[in-house]
Amino acid sequence: MNRVYIVAARRTAIRPKNGDLKTTPFYDLASFAIRALMHDLSSSTCSRGIDVPDDQPVGPLDIHSLIAGNALGAGGNPARLMALAAGLSQQIPALTVDTQCCSGLDAIGLAYERLRASSSTGPTTIFAGGSESVSLAPLRRDRHSGQTYEEAPFTPWPDRDPTMIEAALNLSNARDFRHEVIHDWAGRSFRAEASRRSIVACIGLASDREPRLLTPKLLRRLAGFKPFNPALMAPLADGAAFVALTTDPPLAHSESSVLEILDYRQAGADPQIPGLSCAVLADWLSACETDFQFHRQQMVVSLMESFVVQVLANIQDLDLNPDLVNPWGGLLSRGHPIGASGAVLVCDLFDNLLPGQIGLAIIPAAGGLASGLLVRRLSESP
Repeated sequence: MNRVYIVAARRTAIRPKNGDLKTTPFYDLASFAIRALMHDLSSSTCSRGIDVPDDQPVGPLDIHSLIAGNALGAGGNPARLMALAAGLSQQIPALTVDTQCCSGLDAIGLAYERLRASSSTGPTTIFAGGSESVSLAPLRRDRHSGQTYEEAPFTPWPDRDPTMIEAALNLSNARDFRHEVIHDWAGRSFRAEASRRSIVACIGLASDREPRLLTPKLLRRLAGFKPFNPALMAPLADGAAFVALTTDPPLAHSESSVLEILDYRQAGADPQIPGLSCAVLADWLSACETDFQFHRQQMVVSLMESFVVQVLANIQDLDLNPDLVNPWGGLLSRGHPIGASGAVLVCDLFDNLLPGQIGLAIIPAAGGLASGLLVRRLSESP
């Protein structure tokens, strides 16, 4: 089995639905991140004495494929549109992954599994991630009722298919976290500062939106919104995030910028309580602790903040160290670009993990799915 490394990570700014990115299609959002990855790899090969012009598309011998998550593109093969818009060679195949919120992370996980099992004798590189334009997502129509809808069904049973907000309300009632604990987490997520070096300028935007100050007065006022306090859930958003995975670690500018992927896992759980689906990864995480000789309380976690109650429940169920969960802030204040969110979590790890640290990107999804990617920042040449 091959060792697999993430040697570059790029993403756009994340902006809420109908905000600054509202007129940019998902494939154009993706193109900014993918082109930046191509430039990063070209710069790296130049540093090894191989000259690749900036305006020359990366050809089929350099990149094996593009794997991209997308949840709302409504059909076709959105990844192919992303590849062509970015200027990748027409000979490079593209594959779309739709596991809703897990899509971006699953795209990276699928790329990892392909590279790990590859029988190729030479280095192979795959671009993987996700892109979503919630603002431009087409409306779908039910042929029987004639009604349009934005959220697809997540189970075949209408009476056992709660919306994400309904599921969050049910979870909130079941766990009964104190308001002070919930508000403290939200305030911490909004205030956190961290490196965002993976961001590439997109239509003039080079940073995520500036989070508002969550004062007690504002939280009390927002608590009146029904059915859910908007400060305690990530707003739907537009954005794209991609990473370059390879079996050839010297492609990176330096060893300290490389993440080695240690393991990846998908799992399924009760679709009626999707916020708790990450709990089914507990046995996998325990096995990883044994295999890679670390303790989860010392592991840095990049956890999707769809809802604050979901975060608190996952910390509790997986016995995570809350001080090391999203220490740079999560997506609560930035937004949730559904098909890209899992890849954004990996970009956060790429930007912020220290040499030798182990990090986990983990995300639950509608329909009771969960995915986790375990990585380690290299501290020396592999």
